[in-house]
Amino acid sequence: MSWLKIVRRGVVGALIVLVCVVSLGCESKLNQQNFDKIKPGMSEADIINVIGKPVEVDPIKMPGGIVAAKEVWKDNERSITINFLGGKAMEIKKDGF
Repeated sequence: MSWLKIVRRGVVGALIVLVCVVSLGCESKLNQQNFDKIKPGMSEADIINVIGKPVEVDPIKMPGGIVAAKEVWKDNERSITINFLGGKAMEIKKDGF
């Protein structure tokens, strides 16, 4: 067997291992099981522990200095949108599940 064939096999083997490792580490946290863990009244920090950081955060100005925000989590197929009021989840929606 030539050294070129040995190198090719080694490179192909390394690529297969790399793809397997990367795909295991990139599993989306946006799934039904994690969505079911999110409940009204949860804090943003508690939700981040379940599904990670949001990709969009839109603060909403409310009278009287009340803090509100709409936050969105997305992957290639699914999204979760949560409206917060006073730092607590109030409305929770999913799409693409």
